[in-house]
Amino acid sequence: MKRIFAAARWVAVAALVGALAACSGSGDTKGDSTTLKAGSLLMPSSLDPVNVTGGHDMTFLRLIYDRLLETDVDGKVKEGLATEWGYSDDGKSFSLTLREGVKFSDGTPVDAEAVKTNLERNFKLTKLGQITSVGSVEVVSPTELKLNLSSESAWLAEQLASNSGFMVSPKAIAASNEDVSADPIGSGPYVVKTNVSGSQMVLTKNPDYWNKDRGFYETIDLKFFKTPVSMNQALQSGQIQVAARTALTDVDTLSKAKDIEVEVNPSLAHYHVQFNMVSPVMKDKRVREAFNYALDRDALAKAGTDGKGEATQSMYPPSSEYSSDETQSLWTYDQKKAKQLLADAGHPDGVELKCVTYTGSGYETSSPYILEQLEAVGIKVDLEVSELSEVMAKFYKGGDIAAAEKAPDCYFTSWPSQPTPRDTFNAEFGKSIYNVGHAEVVDFGLLDKFEVTLDHDERVELAKQIQVEAAKNPNMANMFTKPKAFAHHTSVKAHEPRLNEFDIDMAALRPAE
Repeated sequence: MKRIFAAARWVAVAALVGALAACSGSGDTKGDSTTLKAGSLLMPSSLDPVNVTGGHDMTFLRLIYDRLLETDVDGKVKEGLATEWGYSDDGKSFSLTLREGVKFSDGTPVDAEAVKTNLERNFKLTKLGQITSVGSVEVVSPTELKLNLSSESAWLAEQLASNSGFMVSPKAIAASNEDVSADPIGSGPYVVKTNVSGSQMVLTKNPDYWNKDRGFYETIDLKFFKTPVSMNQALQSGQIQVAARTALTDVDTLSKAKDIEVEVNPSLAHYHVQFNMVSPVMKDKRVREAFNYALDRDALAKAGTDGKGEATQSMYPPSSEYSSDETQSLWTYDQKKAKQLLADAGHPDGVELKCVTYTGSGYETSSPYILEQLEAVGIKVDLEVSELSEVMAKFYKGGDIAAAEKAPDCYFTSWPSQPTPRDTFNAEFGKSIYNVGHAEVVDFGLLDKFEVTLDHDERVELAKQIQVEAAKNPNMANMFTKPKAFAHHTSVKAHEPRLNEFDIDMAALRPAE
């Protein structure tokens, strides 16, 4: 763990990234067509789909497990383990027809009984995108299920294309129902061979995998790095062929390196600071408003993404249909107003906040500017940097008020988005672990209304309304968008980007022709 009191330290780190990248020569390795050597700055929070707490976990889960449904490059639901799905005419049930002949890597059939076991577990335990509308799961035949609804929901298909749709072998569940991470058995393209926490994960191809569009390497050797510097060095020296979550500020330098290609694509991800709504200082709305007024988002977007991202005050980028002009214009850059709000809140001499972020968060470049802007209005931030799992354990207390009162005041993080705005809003504004203190910044009744809205145009208008309401009683400060950067050796073919999932699908990567 390290603590940052001033801007200088991460400025130095950012400079070192550029210097090392510029002088580090590309290795002679042209890649092995049977092994993909990949690097990641982030480690999985868990290898059990019900226990993951980060959007980045999709990178690892999709190597091991299949979902009942998937999304295409535009975010629309498509076939997965299920080939047919839909609501009954009366809207009281939701049916699924499974793909025939699929097996988990331990030989267990992916049949209706196995899916029922998973769904009942997922509905109870899944932390992200939890489904709460299903009362019971009924096996109709070996390949057919009916989900009987206890309350109306319009988002089941999208949710089954997210965390709640991951299927685990019933044998693994029976062996360790609470956490299958030690023996993660799915029906996906790869099987975990070795997993050394914090260091390396090696996966071998599932020879019986059904989907011919994934699983092109016999082995994936995934190494975890502590800093962008070390990962960039490994990429340029040929130790790895793929660098997941390449820093946007490294794109130009890496693009000039021999045999390295960098793809930059839009995503729904963005950087924001989440507030602890029950901390002694942050529970005063005026302090949270002052924090928002203190930020020059345009300058931060330029510094934090090397000009590749853009300012946003919404959970969605300005170009998204779910964004609105009202939300995007609510917080002007107004230092005078920020100072006055702090004074009105009883802090004429400013406040001190204890906040957290994690290694590989992407704030290496932007945090000095954020801290400087905040300090200019009297908000002094003591920013602690730890491993992701440590930070999440410290900050995310959900509705445990006593624990939340002792948690950090804020969390510098990013939101990778969810396949549905329903899951995004429920996670950030509903009664989830992400909404510390379970503050009702948005009328929970409005979230309930969004839950049952099937008409697309009505969904869009409700999404805008929810974000405006949330912005007026902020439990966060949204700052700038986070385009997806993916650096790889020319021995690996460019991938097809997906808007809804920020991290790359490593199982879809293949050797260049």
